[in-house]
Amino acid sequence: MKTYLYVFVYSFASKAELVSKLKSVTVEYKFTFSAYKTTKTLYVAKCRVQGCGWKLRASVKHGPKTF
Repeated sequence: MKTYLYVFVYSFASKAELVSKLKSVTVEYKFTFSAYKTTKTLYVAKCRVQGCGWKLRASVKHGPKTF
């Protein structure tokens, strides 16, 4: 099984904006996710499909709410 790591650098004004963008991407690319871990400074989402290894990890940077 191959493992791939992709790194994207985006900034969002808040966690809500990040989640909103993620939801629109899931509609566009026809997949679904669930929040795996969420805190004030971290958001981790995983693919809901069994066997799918997709995962997103976002954390706060440059301020208390900027993701």
